[in-house]
Amino acid sequence: MGTDPADVPAFPQKSLTITPTQSIYEFDDDSVHVTLKFTTPRLPSSLDAMTQPLSYLTWTVSSVDHAQHAISIYDSTSSLLAVNEPDQPVTWSRETMVRSRR
Repeated sequence: MGTDPADVPAFPQKSLTITPTQSIYEFDDDSVHVTLKFTTPRLPSSLDAMTQPLSYLTWTVSSVDHAQHAISIYDSTSSLLAVNEPDQPVTWSRETMVRSRR
């Protein structure tokens, strides 16, 4: 889906499914399977929801070989998506999520 960071090899993409409200990417190798789901709320009863340029991002990672794996996911989006002109200031922050195994 992208080339950054350049020093990390791309994970093999196995499929892409596009629906009116979701884009679902599937990646895997011999060790892990990753599903990346972009969901955009398009509710016919809510014009406000339909006009928002918003997508929810859901990652699902599972072990293919039934072993434990340390997984790091890098997600980055250009700030140009949030402005009208390239020179407009953008404020951003970085979030880190650590999820324990269930």
